[in-house]
Amino acid sequence: LLHTQALGRRGSALSARKLMAAEEAANAEPVPTDAGPVEEKPKDEKPKEIKKVSKPDDALLKQRLQEQDDKLVDKQARLEQIKATVDTRNQPTENAEFTAARSKFNVVRAESRRLLQEKRSIYDQISSADELKKQQQDLTQRLKAELQFFSVEDIERKIKALEMQQQTTSTSVKEDKKIIEDIKRLAANKPMIKQFD
Repeated sequence: LLHTQALGRRGSALSARKLMAAEEAANAEPVPTDAGPVEEKPKDEKPKEIKKVSKPDDALLKQRLQEQDDKLVDKQARLEQIKATVDTRNQPTENAEFTAARSKFNVVRAESRRLLQEKRSIYDQISSADELKKQQQDLTQRLKAELQFFSVEDIERKIKALEMQQQTTSTSVKEDKKIIEDIKRLAANKPMIKQFD
């Protein structure tokens, strides 16, 4: 209860202050905002008359709106005519000659695509055969470089000649090792030659 009484007194004190400030502001003379002299208006002068604006003419407004609506309807009708003309020009004429030519064209185009696909597959086969041929040639070149003899009999003759040389002639240790390596290499080449012989 005490709390509500204190709030009531405080609220009435604030209201009273606001009222006093408003009365002082009304009684005080206006303060000029710029440095120029303040013009005082004589109290007997009447304020300027405000011109009355006449009511808009509804009939004239409706007439103008009707004219614009009529123009709009005319333009829309013209637009529809133009659209119809364009549509009739863009549609192909459906006659027997045109449809026959169109079907012939489709048949020829399908045949052309089939032949083009066949040509591509043939070229693919040719390129794969060329690649295989190139691989075979590379293998042959590599084998020729590795092999000095092309038959088992030639290899055996060479091995016998090297063994004979080793047994009958006096050679240094270095030459003897070289002869042994040649014999081993030739013996290792025998199975490879047998594959191709």
